[in-house]
Amino acid sequence: MNERRRWGMTILAGLMLGTILGICGGDGLHAQDLSMDIRLNRVEAGDELDRRYDDTWGGSIGLTYMFSDYVGVETAVNYLKWMPSGDDADLGIIDWTIDGVIAFPFLDRFRVYGFAGMGLYVWKIDRCWWISDGPEDGADLGINWGLGLDAHIWRDIDLSVSYRRHRVEFEDTDNRFCWSEISLGARFHFDPIIFRH
Repeated sequence: MNERRRWGMTILAGLMLGTILGICGGDGLHAQDLSMDIRLNRVEAGDELDRRYDDTWGGSIGLTYMFSDYVGVETAVNYLKWMPSGDDADLGIIDWTIDGVIAFPFLDRFRVYGFAGMGLYVWKIDRCWWISDGPEDGADLGINWGLGLDAHIWRDIDLSVSYRRHRVEFEDTDNRFCWSEISLGARFHFDPIIFRH
């Protein structure tokens, strides 16, 4: 892993830690809205992956802090594993992302939002076709962006659907791997302001 990536991961880890401490610490908890979401993800392989892997499933858990009805930040951990469609090896990825969020509540019970940010992608593969054709693992920085919709269904619980696109350049390759996630899950509000009950 080169020096630029090491510095990038250090900065990203600092931003994530600061975000989590800001969310969980002191009076900030009562400032606006803190929520946790749990999602099931349908993952579609994209550039450099779709020739080797079929679509798969994954899962994620995240925290979102809204400074107001319209602006917030979220951090999430996602896991996915691709099984080979031919004779390629299994590829597992855990990513830790941090994103800025722009939201627009409407009709009292709905919220549409967009998000974009970066993440740390930790991967492991049994047979790495782009390096040595043997087992490899690594950790690299990538970016992600997407759209989502929350619908209040009961008390402090929302039904949440979203689309997320990931793009990352794995170690020792010039190829940028991409994949998309369509997610369905539940969001639990700890200090709701967006949906008044």
